[in-house]
Amino acid sequence: MSQHDALFPPLKNGGLCCRIIKLRSIAGSAKSRHRDSESRNLGASPSPAATVEIGYFARDAYKIMNDIQKLKNKLKSENIKGIALDIDETLSDTNNHWFDHMFLFQPLAGLNKEEVTKRYKFIEHVPGWDNDRARIHMSKLMNSNDFNETIPLIEDANHIVNKIDKIIPIVAYITARPATVLSGTKKWLEKHGFPHANLITRPSEVEVSKEDLLRRNRWKAEILVSLYPEVIGIIDDNIGLAHQLTELNYQGIQYLYGGETKEFSDNKNVVVCPTWQDVLESLSQ
Repeated sequence: MSQHDALFPPLKNGGLCCRIIKLRSIAGSAKSRHRDSESRNLGASPSPAATVEIGYFARDAYKIMNDIQKLKNKLKSENIKGIALDIDETLSDTNNHWFDHMFLFQPLAGLNKEEVTKRYKFIEHVPGWDNDRARIHMSKLMNSNDFNETIPLIEDANHIVNKIDKIIPIVAYITARPATVLSGTKKWLEKHGFPHANLITRPSEVEVSKEDLLRRNRWKAEILVSLYPEVIGIIDDNIGLAHQLTELNYQGIQYLYGGETKEFSDNKNVVVCPTWQDVLESLSQ
């Protein structure tokens, strides 16, 4: 069992309240360890326990978890069943935006953007950008509202989402973006005319690393398990999330946007939807 699983085992009947109580009960020592971690060099390799503490015991972690519990209570009291949406690579063409900025910042000798984006899905995996200077720049962009406000829209995503909202209400956007870009993300959603709904982000202190890609999926999966059955599923492009939800025996449905994999052909809780039109048709049935 990992340090993360020891702190936050899969949630069942207790919902998010269990996690909020656990957070409060160990907050004192965690905050102390978090302060110690703030002085570390960004390029250093922290222990798994230290990294979990940075993400989960940030100063705004309590507010985020309480907001999630309030959403569940509100939906339950109003007898609403809705669906959640991911943002990056589901609504927004985020990876291309990242690669454009990283190539302007630090070109890779003998490689162009098309070659690199085809070979690597995430910038954290690109050799040549795995150094302190690049990670510091990535961290600045990750926490920049201006950067997030200017990400291009995936064509027709907004129009189809509004059609879906008439079939089943969009009740939340759940993104692994840090809380520091909450305002920029809200402006982006409003600018493109997406339905109004709760926006759930991770705490502000998140890091740029390969390991963090795994923690993002676990974080989102646990929230979806907790929000079920008021939130019956999510539209999300991340196959890693599907794996985490399967591990947690999630009873809702992930509409796996943008993929054509046959891996989940026997999994009734994962519906593969290569296009937004496929998502709409699946939800219309």
